[in-house]
Amino acid sequence: PNALVQFEERQVISAEVDGTIEVFATPVGAEEAAKLPPDQLIYHPRDPEKRPMRRLTEGDEVRGGDIIAFLDDRQSATRREGSIKIKAAGEIALKHAVEGADNAMKRTKVVSDLIVKGVGSVTDLIDAQLTEARFRENEANARQTIAKANAELEEAGIMLDRHRVRARVNGVIRSISKRPGEFVKAGEKVMEIEATDRVRIEGQLDVQY
Repeated sequence: PNALVQFEERQVISAEVDGTIEVFATPVGAEEAAKLPPDQLIYHPRDPEKRPMRRLTEGDEVRGGDIIAFLDDRQSATRREGSIKIKAAGEIALKHAVEGADNAMKRTKVVSDLIVKGVGSVTDLIDAQLTEARFRENEANARQTIAKANAELEEAGIMLDRHRVRARVNGVIRSISKRPGEFVKAGEKVMEIEATDRVRIEGQLDVQY
């Protein structure tokens, strides 16, 4: 009963990006949410699906890999949405460019065959070849736009994930250094977790034990 528990490992949680803390919470399933007291059940202020979360405070248990805090990610989300729209537009442009290039290639072949038969025009052939070249150029530009949009999408996804602070160990929240609404810089301490997978217990036993 009088034994002392010492935590061998602690994790200092730091922000990965600059941002404003929105909430300290971890997502939970519907079954767990139904068991939570009203003051612990919360929802992200900008989640249209209203997925349940458990509010976190000092002394609460967390699991490694769980999201434990959310930073304002609206700027990264806007960039991601913009990249999605640019990619969609690029895919439409690519479709039209490919179709146009294929048709121009067919026209080039037809004009070339007519020239062989002695009834075609060299000018028409050059026009057909130039038209095909323009469509191929449009195709290349569309592919470049899509590739750039994919890269920006991946970057935006990484930045969005960095706005979600995660625990790396199973443990108990020892202290929270910030509060919702406060601004934090990248690398700044947000909270500290005491790991519970391995602890040191020190106590005295009676001599017969």
